[in-house]
Amino acid sequence: NRMQGTKWRVNQKVLEVMLAASENDLGWGDLPTPYNAKDYLTPCPHSDTDKQFLTEEQKDERKLWRQQAAPHYAEQESRNSKVLATKRVLIEAKRFTQYSSIYFAYFLDFRGRIYPKASNLHPQGTDYVKSLLEFSEGKAIDTPEAQDYFFMQGANSFGHGLDKKTLEEKHCWVIDNRFEIIKSANNPYDLDGLWHKSDEDPWLFLAFCFEYAEYFKDSAHFKSHLPIAFDGSCNGLQHLSAMLLDEVGGEAVNLTSKDVKQDIYDTVRLGTINLLEESTEPLSDSLLEFGITRKACKRPVMIVPYAGTPRACRKYISEQMIKEGANEFFGDNFSEALTLYTATVWESIGNTIVKGKEIMSFLATLAKIVIKEKDTHTITWTTPNGFTVHQKRVKSKMLA
Repeated sequence: NRMQGTKWRVNQKVLEVMLAASENDLGWGDLPTPYNAKDYLTPCPHSDTDKQFLTEEQKDERKLWRQQAAPHYAEQESRNSKVLATKRVLIEAKRFTQYSSIYFAYFLDFRGRIYPKASNLHPQGTDYVKSLLEFSEGKAIDTPEAQDYFFMQGANSFGHGLDKKTLEEKHCWVIDNRFEIIKSANNPYDLDGLWHKSDEDPWLFLAFCFEYAEYFKDSAHFKSHLPIAFDGSCNGLQHLSAMLLDEVGGEAVNLTSKDVKQDIYDTVRLGTINLLEESTEPLSDSLLEFGITRKACKRPVMIVPYAGTPRACRKYISEQMIKEGANEFFGDNFSEALTLYTATVWESIGNTIVKGKEIMSFLATLAKIVIKEKDTHTITWTTPNGFTVHQKRVKSKMLA
């Protein structure tokens, strides 16, 4: 009820810029843009010949083309779906600009996780969706602590490794870059502006730029409406490491007292690079030249505590590789490069998250035993706070 009673409103300054970027397919801040697979493909070989009349060699050529074309058409479907989702969000945001306060209803799923009922514009959306919302009731930045966290939001959303810095370092970064921040707020359409250089959450950083510019004008009377984000370090692995009292895993996800913040995603990235440097696979050098990025490694790591698979790992790496220009870089060798990238990242994850993968294997085995002995498709348990979880898997049979 406290969450449902929170008053929100549309951030109209961010909305104005986002509408311009969306309507012109500019792709600012990783905003989804359309993708046409045909722009990246040669014509299908022997397309004017019926399959039954193809020679074996021609069939092999067409099969190879289809294998190479598949990732492009998958990306086309994915990107175009995301573009439509963006349009829906912006339509809804425009609709709610007339209200000074809006509210969101929430529900709990079978695990006790809380989600908003809204499907387009809501506080748990992607980063660009979050940037469109702010609190309708402002708070004064009237203490050093409030200022630290206000500046932290700006540094974290800008990225470039700043989220790993101390609060003091983040504070100093904002002060050092205050005039560039204000320039972005005054002219967000300038492509040389600081917000266009963000590699973490560009739209959230733009929202901060607008807030900071107002704060800089009159800090004594300024009230911030900006939500300040606090996040764990790969929460699923944090829980597993805490339950197992795993000192190695716990240190990797910042459960131990360390002056320097650990970054498990970057640890996996460095492990992947080391494996590729030792590899004799033909495309290893090309992958290293292309670059192994933290973003490509992040989502595969995150899914490990949620029974993630190599197949899901491949999907996420494929999406990130395409964003980074892999189609143009690898050409016809994209699929082979993706296979090697995926296998190497998955191996690096196994080398890094030893205890986490062990407990996931144990839980999977335990679930099979419970289902077999109880002759049921449902597993039930009660969490420490009294929430009862019912988890089930139903097998379906197609009847003729």
